[in-house]
Amino acid sequence: MAMGCGASEVSTESDRNAAPSNVDVTTASTGPQRRWVQIPGDRAESGYVRLSPFDYASAGRPVPMVWFYPERLDLDAMVATLEKTLEKYQLFTGRYAAPPEAVELNNQGIPVEVVETSGSAREAAETYLPLQEEYKVYPRHSNAAFLPSAEIHAKMDPDKFDPEVPLLAVKLTRFADGGTALGLLLMHAVADAQTEILFLTNWSQTFRHLPMDPLPVHQRCPPQVCGDEISDSDLTAPSTMKMRCVPQDEPVIPEFAPAMPKIMGQSICAFNFPKTTVDRMVAAAKVSTAEALDEGRYFSTDDVLSAQLWKAMVKLRCRQLEIPEDSEDITTSQRACNFRGRCEPKLGHGYCGNGVTQVWTEMRVKDILAADISTIALQLRADLQKFTPATVPLYGRWL
Repeated sequence: MAMGCGASEVSTESDRNAAPSNVDVTTASTGPQRRWVQIPGDRAESGYVRLSPFDYASAGRPVPMVWFYPERLDLDAMVATLEKTLEKYQLFTGRYAAPPEAVELNNQGIPVEVVETSGSAREAAETYLPLQEEYKVYPRHSNAAFLPSAEIHAKMDPDKFDPEVPLLAVKLTRFADGGTALGLLLMHAVADAQTEILFLTNWSQTFRHLPMDPLPVHQRCPPQVCGDEISDSDLTAPSTMKMRCVPQDEPVIPEFAPAMPKIMGQSICAFNFPKTTVDRMVAAAKVSTAEALDEGRYFSTDDVLSAQLWKAMVKLRCRQLEIPEDSEDITTSQRACNFRGRCEPKLGHGYCGNGVTQVWTEMRVKDILAADISTIALQLRADLQKFTPATVPLYGRWL
């Protein structure tokens, strides 16, 4: 049986290759109803979208996101406008090529689960968002009920570059007492968080009968990202690059894997940072390092917050792993740096891919625990400033 909603093409999982026809997409309260959304054949493109080196460096797992809306949205309209939005994001309905150097635009579709449930979206969100409290502790996977089902998740996570597995999965949940949840899983090798947020934004624009802005740009490997011809010198990692190469047949095991049983619990602690608190933290940091700031150096609000969290995490890890606080061991802060605006020429907000890489800062355990927040923030900023427009293609060629 093939089904669709209005202009949307929707088919059941068992018949996703059949020619879809129109049908109402309404769910029963007994559980999620799954459909496969595809782009209409006369608007589906063919070909390949080449993955960039930064896409490969980000691969491994899908990126989960859940968005809550206070209104009970029209689920039929959401599915119909999703299909229309996908016309501009055709690689999301495709599959990895074999070998996985690109995404094949074969319009295999995406699974969409639709469910009605009790309660409200606000109640669901407040389960793990500290709206008024200083912090909130909640169980891991508290948002799992609003993400695509465990069956789909197990196929996508970890990402094995399987050409049979969807790159995007969606779950729509409507609450009896008001509100809607929209959950996504999107392969990190295909998109970073900014791309995923822009996709959601453009879907929202389409739902509200507004034009998409900005449109996605699918050229992932321009010279300012991947460089030109690769030379022998590109085989040596740039001095600021801390990634390591693993032979193709060797399993990828992070250095911190042996410590995970000691530091990974079953709860999450979310902290609330109101603007007044953040302003106070930044003001205190500026006072303690006024002389350095007079010399033209500076730090951002994000630098101060990152410094505060890094120092707190080091103290926590020392306790968990029984590391002396005067240890000479190195601790590393790894921050994601969006290079869309750093490239020359700039990539633009619509760059659809992984426009992000890592910036590393290293300090000795004893030094970071003895340092004030401003000193740590200045070091974070200094390492970030080393990441220049010329760094991006250097990283790209090496990767």
